[in-house]
Amino acid sequence: ADHFSENAASFGPALRPLLAFIDRKEIAPETLSQIEARLGGGSATLDLDFKSYIADQSSTAPDTPPGKEPPQFVKPSPAGAKGTSAPADPNAPLRLVFFHNPGCHECEEARNDLHALKDQFPNLAIEEHNIRETAAVLLNETLCSRFSVESTLRQVTPAVFMQAGALIKDDIDRPALHELIARTRQSGDSGDWLETADTDIEAAQKTVDERFATFGIVGVFLAGLLDGVNPCAFATIIFLLSYLQVTRRNSREILAVGGAFIVAVFLTYFALGLGLVEVVGRLTTFRAMGRALNLLLAVACLWVAWMSFRDARLARQGRLADMSLQLPGFLKDRIRSVIRTGSRSPRFVVAAFLSGIVISLLELACTGQVYLPTIIYAMKTGADKAVWFLLLYNIAF
Repeated sequence: ADHFSENAASFGPALRPLLAFIDRKEIAPETLSQIEARLGGGSATLDLDFKSYIADQSSTAPDTPPGKEPPQFVKPSPAGAKGTSAPADPNAPLRLVFFHNPGCHECEEARNDLHALKDQFPNLAIEEHNIRETAAVLLNETLCSRFSVESTLRQVTPAVFMQAGALIKDDIDRPALHELIARTRQSGDSGDWLETADTDIEAAQKTVDERFATFGIVGVFLAGLLDGVNPCAFATIIFLLSYLQVTRRNSREILAVGGAFIVAVFLTYFALGLGLVEVVGRLTTFRAMGRALNLLLAVACLWVAWMSFRDARLARQGRLADMSLQLPGFLKDRIRSVIRTGSRSPRFVVAAFLSGIVISLLELACTGQVYLPTIIYAMKTGADKAVWFLLLYNIAF
């Protein structure tokens, strides 16, 4: 009691539990009041667990040491795993959005790679979208905005999006797809990246409309020229023109055949742009025929190459009659007859026209530009100049 009386002025809240042990009768009332005031008050039955003291102290203590910023964007660890992050569920679905264009060979290769990777990632969920559809255009624009894709690569196919990132056109191959899927599995797929609200779609629609408004005649025309590089069509028309030269056709007939082929390609692609592509794209028969055509051409090229080497060896030996790459006798006689008597050129023109249609359907071009998908989108939304832009694009194409 004497110690409390003599040192009351120096007491603090830390000594508050000692109030339970003092004899209040031995301390003067004014001194006792001073002690209780210094210790925060109390009674002879004061709790001894220090909880209230710790709470009082924590309310006045600084959150972080001076000069150190509090951590931000740190997700709380799950219960029972202090200091660690929650491991990604290996069985959770890994959502992947794949944008393609009907008839696009690069898209077909990307699709094959994705389905092959499902063996290594069984929980891979592939969601495919045709970039020629309005909803797909808006979804692509929304995802491109979220992933900060540059404007020249928006609406370009093939394109792949996952939570861990995006791959577009030339960046897509099987190793790159494998890495993207693996990173997504490691980090986990929350699904937030794929959620879209009405405001997102409205913003995407506004962006696409603004982009279409910036299109000029020169830009659309140049885009058509670039997208018009179609090796299969080139090979076909070169074959036709070469055949006409071999059969001694005059320049007017050759021009007519080439023009018929070009007109057929133009009309076919223009019709596809107007909406026929939606029908053709749903006919898996055309896709299978396109693959068969590619395989057939590859086998034929290999066979011709092997026979060419064989004939070169025979020619060096002077055995010209044994060469394989020559027309059979009956065809030689037929050609001589045609050259002598001539045949009606409309037959060749019709054949060239039909060939142009067939080749166009089987070898739908894979556009690498943003123009054509945007023009088709604008047509579907009622833009006045969209049809004219599509016409200009196909003329250049």
